[in-house]
Amino acid sequence: MDGSSSKKGNRFGVILESPDKVILEQSLRIKFQKTNNQAEYEALLAKLRLAKEVRAKYLKCWSNSKLVTGQLNGEYQTKDPQMTRYYHMATRLKDAFVKFKIQHIA
Repeated sequence: MDGSSSKKGNRFGVILESPDKVILEQSLRIKFQKTNNQAEYEALLAKLRLAKEVRAKYLKCWSNSKLVTGQLNGEYQTKDPQMTRYYHMATRLKDAFVKFKIQHIA
């Protein structure tokens, strides 16, 4: 998953790949301003919702946001109220899976 922020809005893409290599892709655009980390959370939420919709049980995610991965892995605290809301939404959704893992990629 990846999210990006610009003056024209935010765009993000999500790819789900099953163990037997079935691929689902989704790209979305938000026309209101978000920070880059908020866009990363939006991408994660979209991925979690899509995975839940297709009844995935195990989910492994990669994100280039050290903040998002650090918060969800318990390495960073959430201090900003908006990021705290994103964190709680993601936590509720990830709890729907038998196993969830998120890793930071550079």
